[in-house]
Amino acid sequence: MASFLIRYLKSRDQGLLAVSVALLALGLLVAFGALYSIPLGLGDKKAVTLLGWTLERRVTYQAAFAAAAANLLVLLLALAVPRGAARGFLRPALAALNAAAIVFLAVRSEDILERREGSPVGAAAYNEMPPAPYDDPAFAEALIRVDDAPAAEAVRQRLIVRIFGDAGLPAGRGFDTVERGVEEPNLAGLPAARIDRMRMALDHGYGATAYHLVPEGEAAETLVLYNHGHVSDIFGKEARHAIEQFLRAGHAVTALSMPNRRPNTTPGRIDTVRHGSIANRLDHESFSFLETAEYSPIRLFVAPLVAAVDQGLADGYETIAATGISGGAWSITVAAAVDRRIQATYPVAGSLPMYLLALPPNRPGDWEQVHADIYRIASYLDLYVLGAAGQGRRQIQILNQYDSCCFRGIGARGYASAVAEATAALGGRYELVILPEHDHRIAPEAFDIILEDLNRSPDG
Repeated sequence: MASFLIRYLKSRDQGLLAVSVALLALGLLVAFGALYSIPLGLGDKKAVTLLGWTLERRVTYQAAFAAAAANLLVLLLALAVPRGAARGFLRPALAALNAAAIVFLAVRSEDILERREGSPVGAAAYNEMPPAPYDDPAFAEALIRVDDAPAAEAVRQRLIVRIFGDAGLPAGRGFDTVERGVEEPNLAGLPAARIDRMRMALDHGYGATAYHLVPEGEAAETLVLYNHGHVSDIFGKEARHAIEQFLRAGHAVTALSMPNRRPNTTPGRIDTVRHGSIANRLDHESFSFLETAEYSPIRLFVAPLVAAVDQGLADGYETIAATGISGGAWSITVAAAVDRRIQATYPVAGSLPMYLLALPPNRPGDWEQVHADIYRIASYLDLYVLGAAGQGRRQIQILNQYDSCCFRGIGARGYASAVAEATAALGGRYELVILPEHDHRIAPEAFDIILEDLNRSPDG
């Protein structure tokens, strides 16, 4: 069999086979290199720097995968036809297909990058502090307006009124319905002694559904509000993993998804004051059409968390903590700033101040994180302070240095000491942790940090 295979291969065009294999391998290398360029520190979500050449990332792996497929096809044909025929038409086809991929990559990348501002500067942006004044704690200190108790309370109340209206924080409303001991197939297999389903109606046809999971064993004293981000929902693999981590540590969990993510109610259309009835197909941008002088759609993000606090206190938990990833981390950051009953928060890869979002390797994010008018009242630095201000309250902000999505780099070190000092002056504790993590997730080390802090006394 081996001798037959050797004789067969010798009857094929050896040069064409070798070149096809080499180009197939190169195409796959470039394609997967573009896909994983973020963890490698070579680019952001939209652009990649390969061998000093800045390319549009999606075009790069499209072209490279196409070239790999073309070379695989030529390789198979070269194995199927004799040497003479291969030399006659496959070699020109191989050259033409690869040249077409290169031309497509060059033209499309150049065209797209010409229309995009702020291309990343490479790996240095992930590893070096941004330029002055952003690396100066005094710059951050000047942006913090909640530097004493009266100022902090004034800003908090303005935020509450803007988000919830003159009625104030809806503490005590809770959920509209609470079903005890339900069976939820999407959460089956988690180490929970009981699962409760809680629902509430929200404005504009939205609705929130949360699940309260009670750990097995002794009664839990701490309730962790887990708010998942926009990638998947609380039924997804990563959310289930997070929920399991807290349950196995003996903490109860209330799991919530973002608006427009299951199991929440999402309206097919939204009725707006200025723009009429709009199909709800724009995800983040759809909320911008709901914002008026009288109404803030940020309520849709924060009200379910306030209701979860209400229910947690009604169920007798001594400590209410909150954590989340990405948009979920942003949500708990805002919620803790307006609801002092949340005693400990652990936002992971959820926000950065606006001045850092405008610098590589970051970029402006979703509407609610950048354009909502609550930022006319409070900066992100103010939100961090408010989220931990008060005796026994604390916040550990966790960022991933090489995050594959957002909120990355080490620029946060420039404001950490200023936020920590302002928080301490108000009786609380703030801490920044930047992990050398490449994925947009709550890393194992982050879980260790959170669980260790949850087990500490408030004054520890």
